[in-house]
Amino acid sequence: MGTTKYFINVFAQGGFRTAVPDQAVPAGTVSYENGWTEPYSLPYPSDPTALPVSRPSWNQVMYDATLSLQQYQQFGTPNFITTADNEGSPFLYSKDAFALYDDGANGVRLFQSLENSNNTLPTDKSKWVWVRNSAGNINLQNVTFSVSVTEGMAVYLNNGVFSPAVANNSNAKNVVGIASVALNTVFQFGQCNNILSGLTPGAPYYLSTTTPGSITTTRSSILIGAAYSATSLNINLFKSEADWTPMYISGLYMYPGFSPTTMYSIRAGKCRDLSNLVNAYLNNPLQDKNVTLTWSAGNSGGAVPSNILSSWLSGVPSDNTIHIFLIVKSDGVTCDSAIDTSITGANILADPVIAAAGYIYVRRIDSTYVRSAGTIVPFARVGMTCKRFDSFGIPPLPGVVNFNYSPQVIRFGIPALPYCVAIFGLEIPQPSITDYDIQATIYEIGAQSPGSQYHNHAQYGDSPGDFFKEGPNSNASSQVIAFNGQANIIFTGTNKPEAVAYISSVGWIDTRETF
Repeated sequence: MGTTKYFINVFAQGGFRTAVPDQAVPAGTVSYENGWTEPYSLPYPSDPTALPVSRPSWNQVMYDATLSLQQYQQFGTPNFITTADNEGSPFLYSKDAFALYDDGANGVRLFQSLENSNNTLPTDKSKWVWVRNSAGNINLQNVTFSVSVTEGMAVYLNNGVFSPAVANNSNAKNVVGIASVALNTVFQFGQCNNILSGLTPGAPYYLSTTTPGSITTTRSSILIGAAYSATSLNINLFKSEADWTPMYISGLYMYPGFSPTTMYSIRAGKCRDLSNLVNAYLNNPLQDKNVTLTWSAGNSGGAVPSNILSSWLSGVPSDNTIHIFLIVKSDGVTCDSAIDTSITGANILADPVIAAAGYIYVRRIDSTYVRSAGTIVPFARVGMTCKRFDSFGIPPLPGVVNFNYSPQVIRFGIPALPYCVAIFGLEIPQPSITDYDIQATIYEIGAQSPGSQYHNHAQYGDSPGDFFKEGPNSNASSQVIAFNGQANIIFTGTNKPEAVAYISSVGWIDTRETF
């Protein structure tokens, strides 16, 4: 590309100049219409009709030309042609023509004509559109705002009118952009400059779940964008988190609380609620929810809905299932937990205490067994695998099962769910015992036919940890068995008082994503 001169100084901007008229003048002197007329070409002063080239006039012509060139060099677009510039007549702009204009309130901005023969000022928003001069920006102009919208609010389109948006899972969560009332514009994508305040540069900003129109650093399902200064936002609504698929769940794993049989804890995670209306986020672990207390929010709070507290504490039968729920407010980010005997959370949803606190959505995230009235079987989840952490109700010590003389029964699995898999193992800690035969019979409750049973046994000579295998005395180290609901294991032993066996792991697989 050839080198061109940049006019740092307009020609004769500090010199003496005489205005040159646009139209021809009777005297034949210089004008923009006729230029330097014929008398300027005659010899001066020998020809009495000759005219001398005036230095001030020449300065003016060069000044006008270089001023226009400098304007193009600096702005790429000419200034708006006023009626005064056009000798009293409004200039007729063609459709798509550009012009720079200062409306006296927002500084110099670039406008584009929306129609041919446009003789209006760029303040006429029906015939001119303000053009953002940053590539990649998307804006809506000449919009209608509701009376409650103020500068810098997040807005959504509500029956043709832009109103304050809020991430409350109503139509108002369908945010369109950030409003500039002064510019009659909604910024949808790209830079939104100098219409906000108090932003933290670099921080992500989300649509508020409680205050209509507000943006906040508190996470919600609607990401607005990231601040690049205290007053400016880089809007990227296309990265907003869409509604998840029905019954989606990630994280939210269970683990025992401080008092394992009366408290449970939940790791951070996210899920779609049971009614498929809200994305729910548990941003921090919820610890030590107490199954002996009426529900209250927060760590160490109660977990029992007030409407079932009495029956729960007075004797829900042992080995019944108790379901653990995440409960969610309308914002999707205020979450807590409660237990319910109903797999759908019906008692939670009907509880006046929980409802008064604003929790209106539920999602079952796990289930376990009632150990005894008011207590639960403690367990921890890793993925779909749930592992129990108690003595399974069999004395004398946690983790120890004495199989002497009479059968011992351990129940596992989740009743009323269509798919449940058991995983377990057994260790024989006394290899010096040379005469024992411990049998296990596993059957699906309500279907104790031979086809629904699995048998195995441990005998003298088996290695510790090899008890439960794919076949008698095979080398497999574990066995997985599928049942459609609740299952029992019955362990029976020989008449050896010293034949004490330890449970190494008993649990279940719960594909909770489908329930």
